[in-house]
Amino acid sequence: MPAPIPVLLMARELNLGGTERQLTEMAKALDRSRFEPHVGSFHSAGLRANDLTAAGVPIAEFPIRSFASLSAFTAARALGRYLNRHHIQLVHTFDVPMNLFAAPVSRAYGVRSLLSSQRAYRTLTPGWRTHLLRATDRIVDGIVVNCRAIERHLIEDEKVPAHRIHLCYNGIDTQLAQIHIEVVGADLIKPRRRNFLNDCPYDCKRVLNIERHAPTPVRQSLPERG
Repeated sequence: MPAPIPVLLMARELNLGGTERQLTEMAKALDRSRFEPHVGSFHSAGLRANDLTAAGVPIAEFPIRSFASLSAFTAARALGRYLNRHHIQLVHTFDVPMNLFAAPVSRAYGVRSLLSSQRAYRTLTPGWRTHLLRATDRIVDGIVVNCRAIERHLIEDEKVPAHRIHLCYNGIDTQLAQIHIEVVGADLIKPRRRNFLNDCPYDCKRVLNIERHAPTPVRQSLPERG
């Protein structure tokens, strides 16, 4: 059996936040017989860092005070050394700061496969960052989005070729959570659960899909963990 492929998932920080949680769940859910997950961040402490450490995922810190400071150059060299030392084959950046920093650095150091992420409309990232994001679109091998709306935004507004966009919905751990659906003002309808792998460039975690069959409002609730 071939050795697991080392991959590096990167986000600005590892504390509270939806992106941070999605990165963490992805790192924990990857098949360890096929992939060897690593995580990189500007700030390595936080709630999600604790989760990753408990799951045995190594965390690398690349501290940057400002992109215009010497710390950015120092962090870039440190990232390059990490990529080479651990033979990282794929880098996936999860947010705007890491798209701007880690994507060009990883490409400069010759990483084999490079993915960025777009998880919101770019109108929320105005100014020079938008122009730099468009530059990263041209150097990455693919862009991962979390919904069809952002996929359309990239194709129609940012002119990104459709074949370079990969849809991977936000997910939850189906072993820890159950979805309960209550149809308001109608008979209760038994929810139908379906686990599936998303069409991602590498194996994404399983997510839960709820099919709704009634026109009446639907209320969802997640039970607390025991």
